[in-house]
Amino acid sequence: AQHFMHPERPVATVSPYATARCYFDRASGPEQISEDELDQMDEIFKDIRALQIAASDYLHPERPLLVDAYVCARNYFSRPSEPEYETFGAAEERARIVAEARALKHQAEIFAHPEKPIETTDATMFGRNYFARSSASEQEDVDECEERARILAECAGLKQSAQHFMHPERPVATVSPYATARCYFDRASGPEQISEDELDQMDEIFKDIRALQIAASDYLHPERPLLVDAYVCARNYFSRPSEPEYETFGAAEERARIVA
Repeated sequence: AQHFMHPERPVATVSPYATARCYFDRASGPEQISEDELDQMDEIFKDIRALQIAASDYLHPERPLLVDAYVCARNYFSRPSEPEYETFGAAEERARIVAEARALKHQAEIFAHPEKPIETTDATMFGRNYFARSSASEQEDVDECEERARILAECAGLKQSAQHFMHPERPVATVSPYATARCYFDRASGPEQISEDELDQMDEIFKDIRALQIAASDYLHPERPLLVDAYVCARNYFSRPSEPEYETFGAAEERARIVA
């Protein structure tokens, strides 16, 4: 068992004729790699290790380089293939401009929205009232505001009353089920109303007036044609019994001869 577990130990024998096969060349041993293949494999692993180190350095340029003291290298940030970058002075100038723009933005927000609370960390800071400043527009006091609100409420009520007066046909909108109202046409201030009998009598009067108007027009203008039914007949205007006496055709010629 010791020989099997530790084949590297030397074999001690007393017989000069004893022989044994090689452990590594035995028939059941794994396939062995030649010395050339080992050298080639060692070169491959060295290349892989170098590629791994180069990839790590490329992805993480901020890591420190562990090199020989006599080794030199170019600057990563000033290499010819590096994109153009600003100088230290330009970076400070840009930072100052950005800070001023941020401050202007903050001031513009405060000016446009004075209702926002002011955040400060200095307990000794103080400021004037925005609405009571010298350049502020004239402000109304509480009494004037209440008076203006009351006037506007009365104007709104008058406007609604005027709309109801000018347009009584509009429906009345109310939210109270107990609200009542008088009739617009039966109100005390309304004009006197005409009853149905009076309307019928008025209609008859207008019909008579219209008939009298037509008769008077026909009497004053007998030359106008009559628009009547085909079955209607009438007497001659000039030979009616009430017509004044007029001379005959022979009497008219005799009178003309005598006058001549």
